[in-house]
Amino acid sequence: MRRVNLGPIEGALLPEDPSITAAKTRHLTYRMEEFLPDGLLVKASVDARSGLGKVGICLPNLPCALAARHLGQVCGVVVCPEEDGMIWFLVSSRASFEDIDYVQAAVTTLFSL
Repeated sequence: MRRVNLGPIEGALLPEDPSITAAKTRHLTYRMEEFLPDGLLVKASVDARSGLGKVGICLPNLPCALAARHLGQVCGVVVCPEEDGMIWFLVSSRASFEDIDYVQAAVTTLFSL
């Protein structure tokens, strides 16, 4: 199974590049916003102090715990613990656009649960 982690790698030597992180956070946000007509709720932010982005999603008719478990165990996508009733993805400057697109495809599978 493919394993996708958009966040930072523990012990990485390179610091986060805030402008790249912001661009990749926007890219994931735009990908998630494509599901707004299907009822997906989306929130996003970039923490200036840590240099990390966060994108949160919530499907109104699917419990976050079930969605997070599916993303992690079936799709191999690393998510943060639930917060504010949403599933959160950390985004770092090292995240690839290919991985962001994979996350979008994984989220698509949640609509069939």
